[in-house]
Amino acid sequence: MALKKELMKGWLELAVLSVLRSGEDHGYQLLSRLRKAGGPDLCPRPGNLYPILHRLEDRGWVSSRAERTGRRRRRVYRLTSKGRRALREETDRWGRMVGCLQTLRRRGPAKSKKRQTRQKHR
Repeated sequence: MALKKELMKGWLELAVLSVLRSGEDHGYQLLSRLRKAGGPDLCPRPGNLYPILHRLEDRGWVSSRAERTGRRRRRVYRLTSKGRRALREETDRWGRMVGCLQTLRRRGPAKSKKRQTRQKHR
C-alpha cells in the first residue's frame, strides 16, 4: 500500500537526512540507498528527490558540489552541521508522534468526562 503524499513529504526529508548521515552521495545513489532501506513504498521517484534536496540545501541542512566522472557531471550531496542538528530534532519530533499514535492504537482516544458520565448513567 503506497503512503499518502502528505505523509511522504515530511518523512522523505527525514529519510534523506538520515541516509546522508553516513556519508555524501549523488542523487542516484541516494535513491538506491533509500529504496534498499525502505522498499518501493518509501522511496521517492527520481523527479521528486531533487526538489527535496534543493529544499534541504536552501535551509542549509545539505550542501552540494559538482563532480565530474568521465564525461558525466553530477552533484554530490552531504549533510552539514546544521543538517545534523535538524536530523536530531526531526527524529525526536517523529519519534514523539509515532509514540502518540501507538498509544492511541493500543488504548484508543481518551473519552471526554461528559461522555463518560453519560455512559455510566445508562
